[in-house]
Amino acid sequence: MAWIKPTKSYYKGTISNIIKITKCLKDEYKNGKSFLTFSQISKRTGLHKGTVTRIVKLYMSGFVNIEKVKELEEIGLTINLVSLKDNNISYDKIAKMIETKKLVRGSFDNDNEEDI
Repeated sequence: MAWIKPTKSYYKGTISNIIKITKCLKDEYKNGKSFLTFSQISKRTGLHKGTVTRIVKLYMSGFVNIEKVKELEEIGLTINLVSLKDNNISYDKIAKMIETKKLVRGSFDNDNEEDI
């Protein structure tokens, strides 16, 4: 399994939290649930709901689907349903996607205004 060495651009525990969330989604899929809410993922992983939301939206967007329940939005409730795009995705592939995302973000952080 390829691991990413955490750098200053990650919050503490981000990589292990991504693995926890992915494992949770894979396990629930095996048990017949195709979608989980951020709250359900939070309860199953022991992570704060805000942490789950941040990680899924910032780091996992390339390999998860996030769908909103439109019927509930009409009455003012926002519920996001999260699922893996590929339930057989390997942890190596996830690591590569996260590393690529980190490199792309880092290249924008290092740009000078003179280059623009």
